[in-house]
Amino acid sequence: MHITLQQTGASDIAVVKWQLGSDSVSIRAIIERCEYGHPRIVLLDPLGGAGPDAFNYESVANVMWLTCPYLNERIHAIESDGMVSKVAEFINQDRALATSMSGAHAHFYFFRKNLFESLFHGSIPSDRLELFDAGIGGIRDTDHIKCLHMHFAHYRICERNIAGYVTNRLLGGKINCDGEDCRHATDR
Repeated sequence: MHITLQQTGASDIAVVKWQLGSDSVSIRAIIERCEYGHPRIVLLDPLGGAGPDAFNYESVANVMWLTCPYLNERIHAIESDGMVSKVAEFINQDRALATSMSGAHAHFYFFRKNLFESLFHGSIPSDRLELFDAGIGGIRDTDHIKCLHMHFAHYRICERNIAGYVTNRLLGGKINCDGEDCRHATDR
């Protein structure tokens, strides 16, 4: 699946900060927007714009964030119902689904690695390589699921992510809010 990263403008950054309730968010690009044009999934800037010494582990492990408050709230409710372990169990009981998830972890690994190689102009510093030996969301044991938010975000760029697919199904495919919740994000 081809990914087209969109540049961020000042209003995008303001919306993301509002969505996440944080002024310390450093984003590199928009991966996906909602039907209203607001950022939904962003690519984090692991260097925070400050060079290789500002290397941020969370941004390496996650690379992308689901920022949509509507989806974050709905997926949080799904997780609160114990679905993280149920989704993992469902996937691990079927060889084809488990194989597809392995492919999704590989996709995430290489997506992240390629991104960082481009940031470091070809080679990641050797003292940072161990950070990349992890699956989606930084998880070490890829038979488990850490966060349905991250899997949903990754599913939007990698259809092999069965956990993200299941999350999308649990959402009933409804991924846009009804009232353009982020419309006043830049009014403050």
